[in-house]
Amino acid sequence: MKWITAYLNEVGRHLDPATSEGVLEELRVSLEEAARDIASGNDPSETQQKQAINAFGHPMKVASEFNGPRYLIGPLWFGTHLSTLKIVTAIVVSISIGLLLTVYVTDGQTTSVLRSLTGVLDTALTAAVVVTIVFIVLGASAEQIDPYVDWTADKLSLRGAQPLWRVSVGDQLFNLASEVIFLLWWNGAIVFTNVFPTLEGDIPIALGPVWQALYWPLNVLVAGYLLLHVSIVVRCVWSRVTLWAEIALGLVLLVACAWVLLHPPLVVLAGDASAAGSLPHRLAIAFVIVIAGLTLWDLGSAARKLFGRDGNAGMGTITSP
Repeated sequence: MKWITAYLNEVGRHLDPATSEGVLEELRVSLEEAARDIASGNDPSETQQKQAINAFGHPMKVASEFNGPRYLIGPLWFGTHLSTLKIVTAIVVSISIGLLLTVYVTDGQTTSVLRSLTGVLDTALTAAVVVTIVFIVLGASAEQIDPYVDWTADKLSLRGAQPLWRVSVGDQLFNLASEVIFLLWWNGAIVFTNVFPTLEGDIPIALGPVWQALYWPLNVLVAGYLLLHVSIVVRCVWSRVTLWAEIALGLVLLVACAWVLLHPPLVVLAGDASAAGSLPHRLAIAFVIVIAGLTLWDLGSAARKLFGRDGNAGMGTITSP
Protein backbone atom coordinates (compact mmCIF):
# COMPACT_ATOMS: atom_id res chain seq x y z
CA MET A 1 0.00 0.00 0.00
CA LYS A 2 2.31 2.69 -1.29
CA TRP A 3 0.05 5.66 -0.63
CA ILE A 4 -0.44 4.65 2.99
CA THR A 5 3.32 4.17 3.34
CA ALA A 6 3.98 7.63 1.87
CA TYR A 7 1.44 9.12 4.28
CA LEU A 8 2.95 7.36 7.31
CA ASN A 9 6.43 8.54 6.37
CA GLU A 10 5.15 12.11 6.15
CA VAL A 11 3.51 11.81 9.57
CA GLY A 12 6.71 10.30 10.97
CA ARG A 13 8.71 13.40 9.99
CA HIS A 14 6.74 15.41 12.56
CA LEU A 15 6.63 12.87 15.41
CA ASP A 16 8.77 12.64 18.51
CA PRO A 17 11.51 10.09 17.66
CA ALA A 18 11.04 8.39 21.04
CA THR A 19 7.45 7.41 20.25
CA SER A 20 7.29 7.46 16.45
CA GLU A 21 7.63 3.70 15.89
CA GLY A 22 4.65 2.78 18.06
CA VAL A 23 2.53 5.63 16.74
CA LEU A 24 3.24 4.75 13.11
CA GLU A 25 2.39 1.10 13.70
CA GLU A 26 -0.91 2.11 15.32
CA LEU A 27 -1.71 4.43 12.42
CA ARG A 28 -0.77 1.77 9.85
CA VAL A 29 -3.20 -0.73 11.35
CA SER A 30 -5.99 1.85 11.51
CA LEU A 31 -5.40 3.10 7.97
CA GLU A 32 -5.25 -0.37 6.42
CA GLU A 33 -8.42 -1.41 8.23
CA ALA A 34 -10.18 1.75 7.03
CA ALA A 35 -8.98 1.20 3.45
CA ARG A 36 -10.15 -2.44 3.45
CA ASP A 37 -13.54 -1.41 4.85
CA ILE A 38 -13.90 1.01 1.93
CA ALA A 39 -12.88 -1.82 -0.42
CA SER A 40 -15.44 -4.19 1.18
CA GLY A 41 -12.72 -6.48 2.50
CA ASN A 42 -10.70 -6.62 -0.70
CA ASP A 43 -7.24 -5.23 -1.32
CA PRO A 44 -7.77 -1.46 -1.54
CA SER A 45 -6.98 0.37 -4.76
CA GLU A 46 -4.97 3.61 -4.85
CA THR A 47 -8.20 5.62 -4.85
CA GLN A 48 -9.53 3.73 -1.83
CA GLN A 49 -6.22 4.21 0.02
CA LYS A 50 -6.50 7.95 -0.61
CA GLN A 51 -10.07 7.97 0.68
CA ALA A 52 -8.91 6.41 3.95
CA ILE A 53 -6.05 8.90 4.20
CA ASN A 54 -8.39 11.84 3.58
CA ALA A 55 -10.47 10.74 6.56
CA PHE A 56 -7.39 11.02 8.80
CA GLY A 57 -6.32 14.44 7.51
CA HIS A 58 -3.10 16.37 7.06
CA PRO A 59 0.05 14.58 8.33
CA MET A 60 1.05 17.51 10.55
CA LYS A 61 -2.38 17.62 12.15
CA VAL A 62 -2.31 13.88 12.85
CA ALA A 63 1.20 14.10 14.30
CA SER A 64 0.18 16.99 16.55
CA GLU A 65 -2.36 14.73 18.26
CA PHE A 66 0.45 12.44 19.44
CA ASN A 67 3.12 15.01 20.29
CA GLY A 68 1.50 16.42 23.40
CA PRO A 69 0.66 20.06 24.18
CA ARG A 70 2.57 22.97 22.60
CA TYR A 71 1.68 25.78 24.95
CA LEU A 72 3.33 28.70 23.15
CA ILE A 73 1.89 28.15 19.69
CA GLY A 74 -0.57 25.30 20.07
CA PRO A 75 -0.55 21.82 18.51
CA LEU A 76 -2.51 22.80 15.41
CA TRP A 77 0.12 25.21 14.09
CA PHE A 78 3.27 23.81 15.71
CA GLY A 79 4.37 21.57 12.81
CA THR A 80 3.81 24.32 10.25
CA HIS A 81 5.71 26.73 12.50
CA LEU A 82 8.77 24.46 12.60
CA SER A 83 8.77 23.92 8.83
CA THR A 84 8.35 27.62 8.12
CA LEU A 85 11.03 28.53 10.65
CA LYS A 86 13.57 26.23 8.98
CA ILE A 87 12.83 27.55 5.49
CA VAL A 88 12.90 31.22 6.53
CA THR A 89 16.13 30.73 8.50
CA ALA A 90 17.78 29.01 5.54
CA ILE A 91 16.73 31.85 3.21
CA VAL A 92 17.89 34.58 5.61
CA VAL A 93 21.26 32.93 6.22
CA SER A 94 21.77 32.43 2.46
CA ILE A 95 20.99 36.08 1.79
CA SER A 96 23.37 37.19 4.57
CA ILE A 97 26.18 35.07 3.13
CA GLY A 98 25.47 36.43 -0.36
CA LEU A 99 25.65 40.01 0.92
CA LEU A 100 29.01 39.35 2.61
CA LEU A 101 30.44 37.94 -0.62
CA THR A 102 28.94 40.78 -2.67
CA VAL A 103 30.48 43.43 -0.43
CA TYR A 104 33.85 41.73 -0.72
CA VAL A 105 33.67 41.38 -4.51
CA THR A 106 32.47 44.96 -5.14
CA ASP A 107 34.38 46.90 -2.46
CA GLY A 108 37.12 44.49 -1.36
CA GLN A 109 35.82 44.80 2.21
CA THR A 110 36.71 41.94 4.57
CA THR A 111 35.63 41.25 8.12
CA SER A 112 36.52 38.95 11.01
CA VAL A 113 34.97 35.53 11.53
CA LEU A 114 33.35 36.54 14.83
CA ARG A 115 31.81 39.68 13.37
CA SER A 116 30.46 37.80 10.35
CA LEU A 117 28.92 35.02 12.44
CA THR A 118 27.44 37.52 14.90
CA GLY A 119 25.79 39.43 12.06
CA VAL A 120 24.36 36.31 10.44
CA LEU A 121 23.09 34.94 13.76
CA ASP A 122 21.49 38.27 14.71
CA THR A 123 19.65 38.41 11.39
CA ALA A 124 18.53 34.78 11.65
CA LEU A 125 17.36 35.27 15.26
CA THR A 126 15.35 38.36 14.31
CA ALA A 127 13.66 36.44 11.50
CA ALA A 128 12.93 33.53 13.85
CA VAL A 129 11.35 35.84 16.43
CA VAL A 130 9.12 37.47 13.80
CA VAL A 131 7.99 34.08 12.44
CA THR A 132 7.29 32.79 15.96
CA ILE A 133 5.22 35.86 16.87
CA VAL A 134 3.13 35.40 13.73
CA PHE A 135 2.43 31.77 14.65
CA ILE A 136 1.64 32.65 18.26
CA VAL A 137 -1.09 34.93 16.92
CA LEU A 138 -2.32 32.22 14.55
CA GLY A 139 -2.25 29.67 17.37
CA ALA A 140 -4.37 31.93 19.55
CA SER A 141 -7.04 31.99 16.83
CA ALA A 142 -6.76 28.30 15.93
CA GLU A 143 -10.48 27.71 16.50
CA GLN A 144 -11.30 30.06 13.64
CA ILE A 145 -8.42 29.12 11.30
CA ASP A 146 -7.55 25.58 10.24
CA PRO A 147 -4.45 25.52 7.98
CA TYR A 148 -5.10 21.94 6.92
CA VAL A 149 -8.77 22.07 5.96
CA ASP A 150 -8.20 21.86 2.19
CA TRP A 151 -5.54 19.14 2.28
CA THR A 152 -6.14 15.86 0.42
CA ALA A 153 -4.09 12.73 -0.24
CA ASP A 154 -3.60 13.87 -3.86
CA LYS A 155 -0.95 16.27 -2.52
CA LEU A 156 1.19 13.35 -1.37
CA SER A 157 4.05 12.10 -3.52
CA LEU A 158 4.95 8.45 -3.96
CA ARG A 159 8.55 9.53 -3.42
CA GLY A 160 7.48 9.70 0.20
CA ALA A 161 7.00 5.94 0.13
CA GLN A 162 10.77 5.51 -0.01
CA PRO A 163 12.56 4.68 3.25
CA LEU A 164 13.48 7.69 5.37
CA TRP A 165 16.05 8.04 8.12
CA ARG A 166 16.16 10.64 10.85
CA VAL A 167 19.14 12.96 11.02
CA SER A 168 21.06 14.50 13.88
CA VAL A 169 20.11 18.16 13.57
CA GLY A 170 23.08 19.16 15.73
CA ASP A 171 25.52 17.43 13.36
CA GLN A 172 23.94 19.04 10.32
CA LEU A 173 24.00 22.51 11.88
CA PHE A 174 27.70 22.02 12.63
CA ASN A 175 28.23 20.99 9.01
CA LEU A 176 26.37 24.07 7.79
CA ALA A 177 28.37 26.41 10.01
CA SER A 178 31.66 24.85 8.85
CA GLU A 179 30.68 25.09 5.20
CA VAL A 180 29.57 28.71 5.51
CA ILE A 181 32.80 29.71 7.25
CA PHE A 182 34.88 27.86 4.66
CA LEU A 183 33.12 29.48 1.69
CA LEU A 184 33.46 32.96 3.16
CA TRP A 185 37.14 32.40 3.99
CA TRP A 186 37.94 30.62 0.71
CA ASN A 187 36.51 33.56 -1.23
CA GLY A 188 38.20 36.20 0.93
CA ALA A 189 35.10 37.64 2.60
CA ILE A 190 36.45 36.83 6.07
CA VAL A 191 40.07 36.70 7.17
CA PHE A 192 42.10 34.81 9.74
CA THR A 193 45.45 35.77 11.23
CA ASN A 194 47.72 33.82 8.89
CA VAL A 195 50.97 33.69 10.85
CA PHE A 196 53.13 30.89 12.21
CA PRO A 197 54.69 31.63 15.64
CA THR A 198 58.42 30.92 16.04
CA LEU A 199 61.11 31.88 18.55
CA GLU A 200 62.21 34.64 16.20
CA GLY A 201 58.69 36.02 15.85
CA ASP A 202 55.54 35.44 13.82
CA ILE A 203 56.12 34.43 10.19
CA PRO A 204 53.39 34.95 7.55
CA ILE A 205 51.93 31.71 6.24
CA ALA A 206 50.02 31.10 3.01
CA LEU A 207 48.50 28.24 1.06
CA GLY A 208 50.73 26.34 -1.34
CA PRO A 209 50.38 26.50 -5.15
CA VAL A 210 48.32 23.28 -5.26
CA TRP A 211 45.28 25.06 -3.88
CA GLN A 212 45.09 27.51 -6.79
CA ALA A 213 43.95 24.76 -9.15
CA LEU A 214 41.20 23.81 -6.69
CA TYR A 215 39.69 27.28 -6.25
CA TRP A 216 36.54 26.72 -8.32
CA PRO A 217 36.23 22.95 -7.73
CA LEU A 218 36.19 23.49 -3.95
CA ASN A 219 33.69 26.33 -4.31
CA VAL A 220 31.34 24.07 -6.25
CA LEU A 221 31.92 21.07 -3.96
CA VAL A 222 31.33 22.90 -0.68
CA ALA A 223 28.34 24.78 -2.13
CA GLY A 224 26.90 21.38 -3.08
CA TYR A 225 27.40 20.13 0.47
CA LEU A 226 25.78 23.32 1.79
CA LEU A 227 22.67 22.92 -0.37
CA LEU A 228 22.43 19.23 0.54
CA HIS A 229 22.65 19.86 4.28
CA VAL A 230 20.16 22.75 4.12
CA SER A 231 17.63 20.44 2.46
CA ILE A 232 18.28 17.76 5.07
CA VAL A 233 17.80 20.17 7.98
CA VAL A 234 14.54 21.44 6.46
CA ARG A 235 13.16 17.90 5.98
CA CYS A 236 14.76 16.43 9.15
CA VAL A 237 15.27 13.11 7.37
CA TRP A 238 17.60 11.38 4.93
CA SER A 239 16.15 9.82 1.80
CA ARG A 240 17.70 7.64 -0.89
CA VAL A 241 18.27 10.71 -3.07
CA THR A 242 20.08 12.68 -0.37
CA LEU A 243 22.11 9.64 0.68
CA TRP A 244 23.30 9.09 -2.89
CA ALA A 245 24.11 12.81 -3.11
CA GLU A 246 26.15 12.51 0.10
CA ILE A 247 28.06 9.57 -1.36
CA ALA A 248 28.73 11.36 -4.66
CA LEU A 249 29.99 14.51 -2.94
CA GLY A 250 32.07 12.42 -0.52
CA LEU A 251 33.81 10.58 -3.34
CA VAL A 252 34.66 13.89 -5.03
CA LEU A 253 36.01 15.24 -1.73
CA LEU A 254 38.21 12.16 -1.30
CA VAL A 255 39.64 12.71 -4.79
CA ALA A 256 40.36 16.34 -3.89
CA CYS A 257 42.10 15.28 -0.66
CA ALA A 258 44.25 12.78 -2.57
CA TRP A 259 45.14 15.42 -5.16
CA VAL A 260 46.27 17.85 -2.47
CA LEU A 261 48.35 15.26 -0.63
CA LEU A 262 50.14 14.29 -3.85
CA HIS A 263 51.15 17.89 -4.66
CA PRO A 264 53.12 19.34 -1.73
CA PRO A 265 53.74 21.80 -0.24
CA LEU A 266 50.29 22.46 1.20
CA VAL A 267 51.44 25.65 2.91
CA VAL A 268 54.41 27.98 2.47
CA LEU A 269 56.13 30.37 4.87
CA ALA A 270 57.39 33.79 3.94
CA GLY A 271 61.06 34.69 4.40
CA ASP A 272 63.86 32.37 5.44
CA ALA A 273 61.83 29.84 7.40
CA SER A 274 63.18 26.50 6.24
CA ALA A 275 63.69 25.28 9.81
CA ALA A 276 60.05 25.83 10.66
CA GLY A 277 58.58 25.10 7.28
CA SER A 278 58.08 21.40 7.85
CA LEU A 279 55.84 21.73 10.90
CA PRO A 280 52.97 23.73 9.35
CA HIS A 281 53.17 21.49 6.28
CA ARG A 282 52.80 18.37 8.45
CA LEU A 283 49.91 19.99 10.32
CA ALA A 284 48.19 20.75 7.03
CA ILE A 285 48.69 17.14 5.90
CA ALA A 286 47.22 15.88 9.18
CA PHE A 287 44.22 18.19 8.74
CA VAL A 288 43.56 16.92 5.21
CA ILE A 289 43.87 13.30 6.41
CA VAL A 290 41.34 14.00 9.20
CA ILE A 291 38.92 15.46 6.64
CA ALA A 292 39.39 12.37 4.46
CA GLY A 293 38.79 10.09 7.46
CA LEU A 294 35.58 11.89 8.43
CA THR A 295 34.42 11.71 4.82
CA LEU A 296 35.03 7.95 4.75
CA TRP A 297 33.01 7.60 7.95
CA ASP A 298 30.12 9.55 6.40
CA LEU A 299 30.32 7.42 3.24
CA GLY A 300 30.13 4.25 5.33
CA SER A 301 27.17 5.56 7.29
CA ALA A 302 25.31 6.50 4.09
CA ALA A 303 26.06 3.09 2.56
CA ARG A 304 24.79 1.26 5.67
CA LYS A 305 21.51 3.16 5.46
CA LEU A 306 21.08 2.55 1.75
CA PHE A 307 21.81 -1.16 1.95
CA GLY A 308 19.83 -1.83 5.13
CA ARG A 309 22.66 -2.40 7.58
CA ASP A 310 22.05 0.57 9.84
CA GLY A 311 19.42 -0.70 12.24
CA ASN A 312 19.52 2.38 14.45
CA ALA A 313 19.06 4.95 11.71
CA GLY A 314 15.44 4.35 10.81
CA MET A 315 12.47 6.42 11.88
CA GLY A 316 9.96 3.66 12.30
CA THR A 317 9.11 3.66 8.62
CA ILE A 318 6.44 1.15 7.68
CA THR A 319 7.08 -0.89 4.54
CA SER A 320 4.01 -1.60 2.51
CA PRO A 321 3.21 -5.23 1.65
